[in-house]
Amino acid sequence: MTGSGDITARSFSGQAERCETGTRDPSQGELVVHGEGGLPADIAWRLSEARPAYVADLNGRVTGANARYRRLASLVADPGGRADPARPAFPLEEAIAAVLGTGCCRSHHDMLRGPEGEHHFLSDHFPVHDDNGQISGICGVYEDNTLGVSERKASLVAKERFDDIARLVAGWIWETDADFQLTYVSPQAMDFLGLHPREMLGRSLLTIGRLGEKGPEAATEPFRTGNRTPFRDATFTFALANGTHRYFSLSGLPIFDSEGNFNGYRGMATDITRVTEARRVANMSQGQLTLAIENITEGFALFDASGALVLVNNRFGEYLKEATQALEPGTQFDAVARDAANRGLFASRDEALEAWLSLWPRAKALHEASAEIHAADDRWFRVSGRSTEENGLVVIVSDVTVMKSREETLKASRDIAERASRSKSLFLANMSHELRTPLNAIIGFSELMHDESLGPLGEPRYKEYVEDIIDSSRHLLGVINDILEVSKAEAGKIELFEENLLANDEIKAATRLFTKQADTAGVKLITEPMNPDCTFRADQRKIRQVLLNLISNAIKFTPAGGSVTLTPALRANGEFTITVQDTGIGMAEQDIPAALTPFGQVESTLSRRFEGTGLGLPLSQALMEVHGGRLRLDSAPGQGTRVRITLPKERVVS
Repeated sequence: MTGSGDITARSFSGQAERCETGTRDPSQGELVVHGEGGLPADIAWRLSEARPAYVADLNGRVTGANARYRRLASLVADPGGRADPARPAFPLEEAIAAVLGTGCCRSHHDMLRGPEGEHHFLSDHFPVHDDNGQISGICGVYEDNTLGVSERKASLVAKERFDDIARLVAGWIWETDADFQLTYVSPQAMDFLGLHPREMLGRSLLTIGRLGEKGPEAATEPFRTGNRTPFRDATFTFALANGTHRYFSLSGLPIFDSEGNFNGYRGMATDITRVTEARRVANMSQGQLTLAIENITEGFALFDASGALVLVNNRFGEYLKEATQALEPGTQFDAVARDAANRGLFASRDEALEAWLSLWPRAKALHEASAEIHAADDRWFRVSGRSTEENGLVVIVSDVTVMKSREETLKASRDIAERASRSKSLFLANMSHELRTPLNAIIGFSELMHDESLGPLGEPRYKEYVEDIIDSSRHLLGVINDILEVSKAEAGKIELFEENLLANDEIKAATRLFTKQADTAGVKLITEPMNPDCTFRADQRKIRQVLLNLISNAIKFTPAGGSVTLTPALRANGEFTITVQDTGIGMAEQDIPAALTPFGQVESTLSRRFEGTGLGLPLSQALMEVHGGRLRLDSAPGQGTRVRITLPKERVVS
């Protein structure tokens, strides 16, 4: 039988049961544990002080507690700031309900937030029986689990950090045992390899792909020997199910236990498929480019920004007489030229050397430059330089000996043609002068005879003959004048005496001279005046000569009953045009170039039906070109001819 106020606590742990008796000391409020029940009093006391412990009634009020528990309870103060000894450190409602329902409450979690932060506790609660064996209260002990909670939180943060890093890397993370069997593969492997990590676990890293192919030898050394050292950037090739390959850069660190035993590798595989494919394509392209450069017919050389030779093909060396020593990589640009000059490759050493060395500064200033160099063996080379984006220089050497020879031949032929043209023009000018002098005398004396200034001729037929002489002489003089004008045009010696001219006045003056001729030929001559009139600046005599030529031709080639129409117009772009349209016989399109050629005739000499020298249209075209204008001829057989002359807008005054 226990003394007054004694309580009995039973602790259940598995199937074992131990009962302790304790007496509450009202003066101290402490839980006093006696040694009755098998434990010595000093040992029981030490155990009771090992962890915070309490005894409470079924209303949740503390009836006994040890010093550790009282320190916890002191952190929970009432609104007045004083601790209530009967107030539990943690709520006991759930624990009481659990004890009453099941007989015990194991591993209940509690949290206390104090000035130093959060404290976490795990607690076990047990029933307290009275003398009649009825549950009259509960008791319990607490264990500080703050460190364990912190460790779990740190572990969760570390795991979350690891998962984030694993998701961010362009690859997957792996781990092997000492035999290189995969023990861990990150989920990202599914995205890159198409395999679930579970499919890879237990398989050797060295068998699921090819390791070290085209990679640094040192990177695969740890796998080939027993030297367990870190490695980096080993190429790992994996064959996908569709037949394509993925490439990874494999890096790893060895894992050792606390005793220094090797446990495997842990590392990361970074996807380098695009880089690998790009490098392969680049290597292929470089190979093709090198082959293409080697097979071109020109010499090719590439110099970097410092002037050092980077790349050269064999043809470049052939052009420089196998200058192999001077064409080693790193040779300076000027040294190549000086070596060729010193070996006598150039016909004129100083001139060729200066032309070669000036390429670089001229190419930098103008992006590209070229020079022609005469070789000592009488060959000609064109050396072209083009600056690169990196401030280097690409040099192309071409053999232009054949082209140079053709140019010389063409130049000689052009000189001969120009001399012949000048001789022809001089001959025509001289002939025209020689012919005009007697013709003027013939015309003058014929007019005196026709007018009978010195007396009657007598026979009437003589007067008719004189009229024929005057007409023929004037016609011949007109032909000679046309020839002289064409000769001047070809020589570029036509001079302009410009003045402001009214379009309507010039057209009326030109058509007035052909009124009788048109009536005689039965051709209707139509003039469409401008409204309002247009003023342009030109040489009046030459513009009238053009109009006279065009109107004369139109009447001559238009059968009776036809018409010739003159239409002036000011176009929207500011140009001034005069169109001469006839309804005559026309000509084929292929005959138009001949009609615009001096002395050109559409009809052959033996079958000609119309008189003329063939100078009217070419001379008109030349006179329009001197004014900065142009002449356009359109025609079709049986549909007439349309000739349009155009003066540029700069010559239009108003």
